[in-house]
Amino acid sequence: MKARFLAPALLLLVSACTAGAQADNASPTSPISSPTPSDSGQAAPSATVPSASSQTNGRTRYVLDAELDYSNHALAVEETISYTNRSDDDLPQLLLVVEARRYPDAFELLVIQEPSGAVPETRWREQAWLEVDLSNPLQPGDSITLTLQYHIQLPQSSGTFGYDERQINLANWYPFVPPYETGQGWVVHPPGAAGEHLVFESADFEVAITPIEPSPNLTIAAPAPAQQNDQGYHYTLTSARAFALAVGEDFLILRKSQGDISLAVYAFPEHRLAAYAVLQNAALAIQVYQARFGAYPCEQLTVVEFAGWDGLESDSLFFLSSSYFETYDGSPANYLTALTAHETAHQWWYGQVANDQATQPWLDEALVTYCEALFYEEAYPAWESLWWEFRIDRLDPEGWVDSTIYEHDGFDSYVGAVYLRGAQFMEALRSAVGDEVFFAFLRDYAVQGSQRIVSAEDFFSLLGEHSGADLEPVLAEYFSPSP
Repeated sequence: MKARFLAPALLLLVSACTAGAQADNASPTSPISSPTPSDSGQAAPSATVPSASSQTNGRTRYVLDAELDYSNHALAVEETISYTNRSDDDLPQLLLVVEARRYPDAFELLVIQEPSGAVPETRWREQAWLEVDLSNPLQPGDSITLTLQYHIQLPQSSGTFGYDERQINLANWYPFVPPYETGQGWVVHPPGAAGEHLVFESADFEVAITPIEPSPNLTIAAPAPAQQNDQGYHYTLTSARAFALAVGEDFLILRKSQGDISLAVYAFPEHRLAAYAVLQNAALAIQVYQARFGAYPCEQLTVVEFAGWDGLESDSLFFLSSSYFETYDGSPANYLTALTAHETAHQWWYGQVANDQATQPWLDEALVTYCEALFYEEAYPAWESLWWEFRIDRLDPEGWVDSTIYEHDGFDSYVGAVYLRGAQFMEALRSAVGDEVFFAFLRDYAVQGSQRIVSAEDFFSLLGEHSGADLEPVLAEYFSPSP
């Protein structure tokens, strides 16, 4: 049978919870920050909470109680955010990122207040950033609790935030606190023409979803096991970057276990064969990556088919486009297989070890794309050379691996430089240092970067501890010249 790959598509991307992985009291490791310019205006009274907190190891804690009106594509949400200042700066304001506000009429903030009942003054900046004034600066080590009530009217969209005739998808649907870098500011970026612009700290989540019109056919695909009662569903996810889910009425659900890890695929009934392939290949990918990088950082993995044209990662859950299911040909030589391996790898590189995806996207995307090659090398060795030919070489990718999302005017340029040239860079790096050093480095990188936001400096500093090889020829070929 002649093997074939689909036309290249954006491989975006899985993240992970790090349930059971290391936790610590340290701030994220050396994130690349985008300082937030201050706005003029008089701060209104607010209140801070002493450093005693219900949070685990200083992680931000999100408690979300959402009433879901499935037929009207809407949610009424009460959210409590418990935040500890882990920087060395006093914080006169907190910043909340509200991605839902980028969609017309999708987000309505009803109230924001503190335990005392005080209502802080707020202002919107850059469309989706909500600055919240504090009456007293939040000092290092101190905590604050905010309670928000808001309404979401989902846009009609086949993407990962919105609804269509088959499902509701909820990615980046709640306000969250971005990372903060001492002396620099909040790590926030506007969207680019391609790629992802959000940066997440590790946090803990308690999420309750209550459908207001219970239906025996209504199914929730979530990143954590459900505790169900008469009112709805409750989920707990710890040490995670984000909490995404999908809701539908006609999902085909396939399940299996890989050791003590639960896997589930929520797909459309007409794609049973492709859904089974996703399930099997996700399990294979976990086997391959655990051997290379260390233990899988979550207790489950959920895959959701959706009508959008690409995919998106979130902790313990990722979305995959129906187009990949529809064109699955039964062989390993297709993008459904490659994307499953790609997205599963994001559980390590993005979820366990995070990075600034706007300014240094190669740190996860180059490595995760190369993980596809590692997957084929181990799981389907007869198909590895074909993967390189169709996935990378035939496209003659161009551009600097270390470019930001803002240096590209669209998908093709961005993916060619960061993903495809990034995979070539990783292969060259492996050749330069040798297999033993390369894989020892990645295992150490997974441990040292766990629960943190790493930088290119962190990457190469740790690599230097593992190898004294001259990497200048490799860097000169793939990385932009130093200014």
